[in-house]
Formats: sequence, structure tokens, C-alpha cells
Amino acid sequence: MRVAVFEPEAEGHHLALYTRAILTEMVARGWEVEFVTTKRATEHPAFECIRSLIGGQVRVSYMADHPTRDGVRDWERLRDQFKRFANYNKAFRALPTVDAVFMVNLDQADLPMAVFGSPFGATPLIGILIGRQFHIHEAGIKAGPLKRRDKLMRPIFQRMLKIRSLKRVLVVYESFATWAAKSNISGAVKVGYLPDVASFQPLDESQSSRVDLGIPADAIVLLVYGALSERKGVADAIEAVAHLECPEKVCLLLAGGQDAFVRDTLLGPAASSLRAQGRIFELNRFLDDQDESRVFQAADLVWLGYRHWFGSSGVLLQAATAGRAVLAMDQGVVGWLVNRHNLGFSVDTTNPDTVAECLSSVAQNTDVLAKYRAAGRELAAKHTPKLFGEHVCNEILASINTELSAD
Repeated sequence: MRVAVFEPEAEGHHLALYTRAILTEMVARGWEVEFVTTKRATEHPAFECIRSLIGGQVRVSYMADHPTRDGVRDWERLRDQFKRFANYNKAFRALPTVDAVFMVNLDQADLPMAVFGSPFGATPLIGILIGRQFHIHEAGIKAGPLKRRDKLMRPIFQRMLKIRSLKRVLVVYESFATWAAKSNISGAVKVGYLPDVASFQPLDESQSSRVDLGIPADAIVLLVYGALSERKGVADAIEAVAHLECPEKVCLLLAGGQDAFVRDTLLGPAASSLRAQGRIFELNRFLDDQDESRVFQAADLVWLGYRHWFGSSGVLLQAATAGRAVLAMDQGVVGWLVNRHNLGFSVDTTNPDTVAECLSSVAQNTDVLAKYRAAGRELAAKHTPKLFGEHVCNEILASINTELSAD
């Protein structure tokens, strides 16, 4: 069994979680894997998470790179997809014959695929559709107006499903899979739910995360985690913690690489005030497994106050896996999941008064967090890396067997 796995990106879930879980299971099954990525991805610290898998059964090759720049217009994003489509096709033609292709992120080229078909020809293709939000309103989920490009993705998705060699589209949103199953879209039977994945490695109990990070033992810590950008709602979190009604024992922990917007925000008066009070802590870099464990164990609450984003969040599952309650937006898939699984507080995170009031209530009674921690761990048990990798590999096998039966 030989499978090609394509993933040109490193950040977020791409290498450290999704690709690592998939490759680990493929190696365990004795499959031969052609892993196709970019030089840029291999230079990212996340690549270290999969380096031990490379060699023997997993051979690495490279595709041309064409990342989309931050802040570009919608038409430029769509144009970039066509360039990436050509990169996928060229890299595939350089590979030996494979039984199937797995594309970790179909979002990278779903528009040109809707126009030209699969970049991998007639080879069975299975992939994950990660960031599409067009189903939100039809699924009855509370959300603000979608962006124009989000709306455009619905007809693109429908055309993509018509590709004969595309055997399975896996989605990590419960809401998306439920919506697709009830829709009358042709080819919706190809859509399958893939429970998202999170991992957490508890530190030795003798280690004190707060001591390591310089955080007072009695503080109430709100963690903002991941690749920190405007979309993460970092400015909203800072304003809320700096609010006059927010107890002084509430601290903010910013853990992850910061973009230009966040760096500028941290120079503002609210952040400067928190820094002067010793209430803001920063780890401005990519966090490995141990760093991740340290910041989650130091936290009481995990921030999920996204801006202009109504999809799901991998950080939500990481918080659940770590047994931490979330302070989340009350809209989109995030708000829907928090309420559905009782994972924490769901409020208007753009309103500093509301967030400060929530933090104040937690500071007065931290015992309220226990029920959210228990619910999170119960959910996390269904979202392990092992289950994720097994699910993907089973879908690949089923698609190939279906193809052979049709022949």
C-alpha cells in the first residue's frame, strides 16, 4: 500500500497535529508513504514533531511553494489557489505510482479543483476540508454576516463534489457533517465527519508551570494560545482584563508567535497598564509539546474570542484535552460547541464589560470551573491523535476498496 500525503503548510494543526497523527498511523500499518511538503514547512519548528517518522517508510519530497500573504484581497486569495493547484499537479507527476492521495487541507485548492478537477488525475483522492463556514446560517448557528468569499465557497464545494476521483471529503465540524447529511446537494454522500484532534502531555506533578512562567500561584490566568493574530481577538482579551471591573488577580498569558497586529496592540495603553501591574505574560514563539503543556497547566481559562471567524477552533479541543474551561464567543461553531458540550462560558467577547463580569464571577468562585473541566475531558476522549489517524486511514482503505470493486 503506497499513499501520497500532501501538506505544504506547517502552522496550526497542519504538521504538529493532523499530519503527525496521520503519518504515525500509516507507519504503524506498514504503508509506504510519499510525504510531499514545502521547504518552508520543513524549516518551521513544527516539522520537528514529525521528523522521527521520516525515513524508511516515509519519503519526503518537495512541491513549489506559494503561500497567501496576510491581508490580501479576496481575488488575490482565489488567484493564489490556481498557482497552488499547479504546484500540486507538478509534484504529483514526479512521484512514483501511488494507490491513493490524501490531501491534508483541501481548502488550499478547492476553487481550481471545482473548475479543472483533481490535480492528481484519476488517482483516488481523499482530503480534509477545514475552514469553510458557508453552512453556518443554514445549520441554524448564530453568526454575523459571512464574508463574500465565504459565500462563494458553497457553489465551489458543490462543484468539487462532482469530481469522480474525489472519493471522500472529511470535515472536522460536527455541524457541517450534520448539515450536509440533511441537504439535497448532489454528492453530499461523500462528506464524512472526522472528529478533530488535540494532544496534551501532562508535565510531571513536581513541576510548577506557574513558577516556570513567573505567574503568581493565586492568579486567575486567562490563556490566549496559538498563532496570535487579530483573528484570535487578542485586543479584546487585553481590553477585558484591563477593564476596571476585572479583578486584579486576573492575569493574561499570551502563548504563541505574534503577528504585527498583536505586537502593535501590545504597545497600546491597555497592555502597557497590565504590564506595569505584572498581569501580562508572553511566550512569543512556536510552542513545542512541553511548552504547550506548561501554558495550559498554568491556565484557569482559555480564550476563544475570535474576530471575523465563525468556524471551529483546534484550541477548543486542546483546552478540553488539558481539562481547562474556555471563555468563548457566543457565535459560530465555537459558541455552538461550547454550549452543546458544556465546555465553559459563551459570551459576547467583543464587549469588555461582559467579559470582565464573567472573569469577576470566576474569581469569586473558581469551583464553578470543575464541571467544565470534567465535560472537556469527556469530549477529549473521543478526539485523540490515535483515533484521528485510524479514522483517516480507514477512510483511505474504504475508498480504495470501493474503487477496486467498481473496476
